[in-house]
This record gives sequence, C-alpha cells and structure tokens, in this order.
Amino acid sequence: MPADAGRKPPHRIPPRPDRVRRIAGGFAFVPNDFLHQGFFASLSHAERSLYFFLVLAGDRNGVSFYAYDRICDALELSQDEYLVVRKSLIDKDLIAFDGDDTLWHNERSFRHGRDRFRAILADAGFALPEDTIESVVNEIEVQNLPFFGYGVSSFTLSLIEAAVGLTNGQIAARHIDAIVAVAKTMITSEVELFPAVKPALASLSRRYPLVLITKGDLLHQRSKLTRSGLERYFRYVEVVSDKTPEVYAAILERLGIRAGRFLMVGNSLKSDILPVVEAGGWAVHVPAAVSWSHEDAESPAHLHGRFVEVPALERVPDAISTLVRTSPSRRAAPAAGRRRPGAGSRRS
Repeated sequence: MPADAGRKPPHRIPPRPDRVRRIAGGFAFVPNDFLHQGFFASLSHAERSLYFFLVLAGDRNGVSFYAYDRICDALELSQDEYLVVRKSLIDKDLIAFDGDDTLWHNERSFRHGRDRFRAILADAGFALPEDTIESVVNEIEVQNLPFFGYGVSSFTLSLIEAAVGLTNGQIAARHIDAIVAVAKTMITSEVELFPAVKPALASLSRRYPLVLITKGDLLHQRSKLTRSGLERYFRYVEVVSDKTPEVYAAILERLGIRAGRFLMVGNSLKSDILPVVEAGGWAVHVPAAVSWSHEDAESPAHLHGRFVEVPALERVPDAISTLVRTSPSRRAAPAAGRRRPGAGSRRS
C-alpha cells in the first residue's frame, strides 16, 4: 500500500480569504459536476459563454430578464448565432451504446459455454443429439428470463436445470461443479473489442455525452466495462434487466433528455432499435455476425425512417452525422449494439 494511502489532501489557504465566494440571492452557482462529468467539454465556446452569462444574470430561480439584444451585445453574437446557441443548450443530445456484441464480443462466449455443456453431458454418460440439447437449453433459457433476467448467472442456472432434465436427475455433483466452472471462466474471460470501437467512441464523446445501456448481470457488466478500457468515454452507465420502451423512457426522464434528442446504436432490433424508436427516439443498427435467436424481430415498415443500418462500427459517426443533418429537429445522439442480419444479439 502506498505510504500516503488514506491521508487527507493538504489543507490549502485561499490567497485572499476575504474574496471567498458566498451564495447570496442570485443563481450564480455551478456545481463541480459541470466540469468533472463532461458537461463543460461537451459545449462549444459560444455555448459556454451563453450558459455562464445566464447563470450570472439569473435570479435565485435561474430566470434571466435580459433581452436577447443585450445578451447578443454582451457576448458579441449576432441574433442568428444567439438563437442557434440557445436552441442547442435547450436541446442537448444524448448518445447511448449497447455493450455486448456491440462494443465487445459476447455471444461467442455463450456458444463456447454450450459446447462445454455438451462435453460435460457426454462425460457424464449422456451423449445426446446436439439438436436435442440445443432445443432444451433454448426453451429453458427463455422460460427463465422473467425469473433470472439476462447474463451468465441466468445462463448457468438454465444449464443446470437442463442437465437435471436431460439426465432424468442422474447428473452427478461433480458435473454440476463443472458447469459452474464454465460460468466462472465466462465471467473472467478477456474482453475483446470490435474493430474501431475506441476511435468511434473518442470521436463521438467529444461532441456528445455518451451513456452505456446494456442488459445482464450488474457486477459482470461493470467489470467488462472497466476491463475494456472504455469507461472514460461514458458519462453514464445503465445496466438494465430488459430493454423496453418503458425502460428507455424512464432512463431519459431521469437524465432529463427528450426522446427526440436520443439515438441508440445497437445490434439487436428487438432490444436496441425498435424499443427506442417506439419511445420516440432514433437509432443506428449495426448487425452482428453471431446472435441469439431469442432476439429475432421483424422491423415494421412505418418505423424504417427513424433508424439506419450500417455494416460496421466505424460507420456509426458518419451515420449519426447524416441523421443529425437530415432530421427536422437535429435528431439526437446514440447508443450502440451489433447483430446478425435476421437475428438479434443474445444479451444486448
């Protein structure tokens, strides 16, 4: 442990204690989160100038009675520039990304887990047809979603239940232990990013606040994000039990973002795209090569104008720029995922 671990930071005396600011009757207060949570970095120079002017000019309720012409004179902005900057401050965008099979590989791990499960059954003396095992595991996994949700823990419990059923209760404790070992390997396996993830996130995070919205086990998903090296790009992280229009609407309400200013980038039509569009947002669909059949979904024709599909993650920033440029209200910002054409990501 470092020698200075646990020590309090040194006490520093202000150069002019008589000038220490006190909040009186005005609105002139900016929390530290304005800087540390990325709001400052997300604003242009003109947006920062207008924001701080309105903070200084506002009464205790944040209301400014300055006419726009006086504000324009003070900030040396034209009327048109002022209106654009003001609208931009009111209508800030939010971009969200799915994690599994969008930013990093995920379904491959579950496929490998199924392969190990078949090998464990064979070692136990139950060499059953692959189609039979797949059918039983799929059915149990879907049935267990309302009880255990998505992720490795739910998958493992489903494998154990399938093992008991497929062997008529004859599966031995050592083989159950082997299934648990498979789960531990999945949870601790290396996080492998898709190509162009970091450049895409770096580019977008300079212009928009980013949020990660992903399904699965809370501890596992947070661990994957930390180990991926991508945490610094995200202002918010949401690990949810499911992705529905209601779930997305609740997140946007909590973050103070209008649905029309939100865009999701994802691999699963069922989880990442259609619920966001139905909630009033926008989306970019990035198909994944390997997906779970449970995420299959048809895209209603009347929703096609609210999302676009791109073949790879490196195309996402351009797709977002196109949506912003062509939308009636300067559309929104993104969340991301990957998906196989005709199917959806297993755990998006």
